Amino acid sequence: MARWVAGLDGCRGAWAGVLIDLDDPARWRCARFARIADLLDGPEAPVIAGIDVPIGLPDRVTGGGRSADRAARAFLGAGRASVFPVPPRAAVHAGSYEEAKALSRAGSEPPFAPSIQLWNILRYVREADGLLRARPDLRERLHEVHPEVAFFRLNGDRRLAAGKKGPARAAGLAERRALLIAAGLPQALVASKPPPKVAAEGRRGRPSRRHGRPRRRPRHRRGPRRAASRPNRARQLWPARRDLGARPDSPALAMRMTP
Repeated sequence: MARWVAGLDGCRGAWAGVLIDLDDPARWRCARFARIADLLDGPEAPVIAGIDVPIGLPDRVTGGGRSADRAARAFLGAGRASVFPVPPRAAVHAGSYEEAKALSRAGSEPPFAPSIQLWNILRYVREADGLLRARPDLRERLHEVHPEVAFFRLNGDRRLAAGKKGPARAAGLAERRALLIAAGLPQALVASKPPPKVAAEGRRGRPSRRHGRPRRRPRHRRGPRRAASRPNRARQLWPARRDLGARPDSPALAMRMTP
C-alpha cells in the first residue's frame, strides 16, 4: 500500500500542494487545491501533510508568543525574521483589519497589532484553524512546518549562504533546490514548473513590504508620463501613505515545530 506525504503552501486564493509516495519517490504530483481538505481527502489520502501556517492558536499572547515560534527564532538565530508573530485566535478570525488590530492589542501582553502583510495571509491561518477544530481527527495528519527551519536542518544546522529574495535570489533558490535533491527528492520534482495558476516563488502578487502597498504596475502598462507642473512637484515627491488591503500573500513549506 502506497504511503503518500504532502506539503501545502498558500498561493493566490488557494493552496499549492506537492504529494510524493514514500515507497516509490518516482510517483509524485504537484497541483493547486482550492481548500486544504481537498488535498487531505484526495485520492492519495496522505498520511502526513506539512503546512506552512501556524497551528495551535493562543487565546492570549504573552511572553513573546507561542513556544513553537520562540523555539524557531532561537534555532534560526539571525534568520529569525522569517518567523512572524501570531496574534490571538480572536484577531485571526476578525472580520476586518481594524477589528483584528483592536482584538490583538486587547489579547496580547505586551500589546501588539498584526501588520498589513500578516493580515493579508491570515485567511490561510483561519482556514487551517477552522478545519482542525471541525475535524479533530485530522490533527494526526496535518502538521505545522516552517521552510527555513527545514533548510537549516538539511544544511547541517548551518545558515544558508544566500536568501530567497534580493540580489542573491537565484543563488539562494539554487542552494535550496540542491539540498532537496540531496535529501532524496526526485530531481524532476524539484525542477518542475509550478502547477497551472500557481506563480513561481517570489511572484505571487504579494504586497510590497513598504507600508503594505501593492506592487506598482510596470512602466509600459501605466501609460505615458505626464509633465508635472511646479505646484504639484511636492506632491510627486511625497506620496500619501495608505493602508491598503492588498491581495492575500502566502506564507511559505517545511518545518516549524507544533506547540
